Parts: sequence; structure tokens; C-alpha cells
Amino acid sequence: MGKTILFRIVGIIIPLFCWALFLFKQFDKIRNYEWEISFFNLLISQLFASIYFIFLAFNWALILRFVSVGTSDNFMLINSMEAWLYTIMSRYIPGNVWHVIGRMAYANKINAIKLQIISSSALEQIMAMIGATMLFALSLPFWPTDQLAEDWIFKISLFSILFFLALVISHPKFILPIVNWVGKRFNRPEIQWNFNYKMTICFALLYLFANLFMGLCLAVILNGFGVAISNNFVFILGITAFSWIIGYLSFFTPSGIGIREGALTALLSLIYPIPIAIVASLVFRIICTVGELLAIVIFTAYMKIK
Repeated sequence: MGKTILFRIVGIIIPLFCWALFLFKQFDKIRNYEWEISFFNLLISQLFASIYFIFLAFNWALILRFVSVGTSDNFMLINSMEAWLYTIMSRYIPGNVWHVIGRMAYANKINAIKLQIISSSALEQIMAMIGATMLFALSLPFWPTDQLAEDWIFKISLFSILFFLALVISHPKFILPIVNWVGKRFNRPEIQWNFNYKMTICFALLYLFANLFMGLCLAVILNGFGVAISNNFVFILGITAFSWIIGYLSFFTPSGIGIREGALTALLSLIYPIPIAIVASLVFRIICTVGELLAIVIFTAYMKIK
């Protein structure tokens, strides 16, 4: 346990140190760049980020509804969304399990048992990964290229492979063993649910749709910095999803902090000046973090006036 915590601490320190070193080296370029900043765009991007997190809460609430482990049918959508939103900030704590543990505290309030929350949370992560992969795959044919037509053949082929894999992995025969493996880590019995293939595809598409709001958030930020986005709009949507995947796969960094921004900066620098790529990536992280808090505020206000 002590080694795991140490690895996670190191996993936080190293990316942040690398970022600090990188920013130091690029400081003159960032300082001398002729900045054009639209605060209105930043406000709009904040709205898109908040919608994204509210949408994620809605998606998990639906998954929780359809996970069947013999619990009550008295399902409450709003209370389930509350459980998601009020605990999601805990994912910044090293360990990557605190948001799930937090949801368990709401078990009685949402008429669920802990096993149901564990299984739905595991399925949520899989669906989110598949949805992001689908959006990334869909964007590949639109990635910028200065080379010959062979690049298009490669991109179309890669798109086809990734999208096909996402469709295959979405099948319950693939997902159920994964979720049961997670359940065994908590010494729980095997999980059953009434999902069919059509339903899992629908959930994957819901997460794809949610990722669109994050892509819109980044696109509006870039536009607020005075750069053109119309010709690269689909590319921006795709790299937003891809950087989320990279950040998620970096298990030792809470919420992919540092890793996600690094991937996003590298991809944005393919089409934009490096100062834009750096600052947009960092502002995007700030907007997303504030967006989580704003989503909670919006939801709380709704709960009080409904």
C-alpha cells in the first residue's frame, strides 16, 4: 500500500516538474506572443464544460438504472446525478477510487446497494473510453496533412480499425467479464445486468455526445485566442477525446493531470503556434476544473427551485 501511494505521488510530481521545466524554456515565446483574448469566449467555454459534467452525471444515472442486481425498482434519476456530481471532485485524490467510494455513501438515498454502484461505475469508465475512442476515430480522416494521398489511406484505415474495435468491445460478452473482474477485486459475486448490445451502443454514443461538449469547450477557447478553428474543427474535437484517453490511461496521475495537457499541447502544436498550444491546454484544464464546480452549483440551484 505504501509503495502504491509513493508511485502515485511520484506520478504527480514528475509530470508537474516536466511542465514547469517546459514552461520555463518556452517562457519568452509565450511572453512575446501578441495575445488576443476574448473573455466572452472563456465564459462560453465554461458553460460547455459544465454541461459536459452534468451530462456525465446523467449518463451514469442511466447506467445505474439498468444495472440489475436485484435491488429496488424505485429509481431516482436526480438523486443519482447528485451522488455523481457531489463526489466527482474526489478523483483528484491519488487512488482513483475515492469517487466510487463517495457514491457508496449515497447507496440508501438512491435505493442501490454497493455492488450496484461498483458495477455501474466500472461500466461507466468502459463506456466513456469507448465513446471517446469513437469520436477520436471519427475525426481521423479530418486530421491535417501536408503529405501525399497515402496519408488519407492510412487515416481511413486507422479510423476503420478503431471504430470496429470500439463496436466489438461494446458487446456485453466483452464488457461483462471486465466488470466482473473489477467486482472480484472487491470480493463481490459475479454481476448480471439486463443490457443488450443495442443498449451498450446507445450508452457509448451518449458518451461520444458528451465528449463533443469538451471539444466545443476547447474550440471556443482557441477561437477566443484569435486563431481560426473552422478548417480544423473536427480535428479539435478528436484531439480533445484523444487527450482524455491518454490522461485516463495514466493511472498514477489524478485525472490525468499534466499528462493530458502534454498530449493536447503536442497535438495542438501541429496546427497552431506553440504559445497558443501551451496556454490553450492549460486554460482548458482550468476551465474544466471550474466547470466541475459550476456544474455542482447549477445542479444545487436546480434542486432548490424545483
